[in-house]
Formats: sequence, structure tokens, C-alpha cells
Amino acid sequence: MAEQPDKSQEIKEYDDLQKKLQIIKGLREKISAALEKVYQKGEMSPKQITEYLNNPEHFTAQQVETINKSREEVMTFIWDVLGEQKKRQHTGKKLQKKSKKHRRKSLGHRRKWLKMD
Repeated sequence: MAEQPDKSQEIKEYDDLQKKLQIIKGLREKISAALEKVYQKGEMSPKQITEYLNNPEHFTAQQVETINKSREEVMTFIWDVLGEQKKRQHTGKKLQKKSKKHRRKSLGHRRKWLKMD
């Protein structure tokens, strides 16, 4: 018989996950508040800010490396929580499905299939 995981272990993992999600939520709220301040000043639009932050020319090499490392860690954590299937759906990779070959039902595609001399 397969052993079932200990309930206390599951509860601990769930609590850890909830704590991490709360931290992420707090960071997200801080970022939203900072962006709202920028929007209110009217200096840049949300699209311009996104373009600025995604452009590595505005940062030093060390900052770019740190940003990319942080992005990778966050994305890894998110995909661990969501699962592989959701990751494939998000990245646009289709799940492998059996494709069926469809035959036309009309006679038009069979025109000239027999040679008539």
C-alpha cells in the first residue's frame, strides 16, 4: 500500500505557501502604490514605464543580472504552484493531442482522380 503524506506535513506546506503568497501580495501592493504615484504626477504612461523597466540599457550589468535572477526565481515559484499544465498553456505550447485527419465530404475534391482517356 502506498503511504499517505502526514497531515501535519501537508498543513505545514500549506502554511508556508500562504506566507509566501502574503509576501508576494504585499510586494505587489507596494509596487502598485509606487506606480500610482508616478501616474498621478503624469510624467509617464503605464506603457512607457513598462518599456523603460524592460529595457536593460537603463540599468547596470549587475542590476540587470539581479533583475533577471529575481524574475526567474519568481516564475519558477509560480509554476511550481500552478503546475506544468498551466505553464504550457501560458507559454503557448500546446499540449500534445491526437490530431484527426478530416476528409472532405463533397465530391469536388475527387475531380480528376481517375484518368479518362
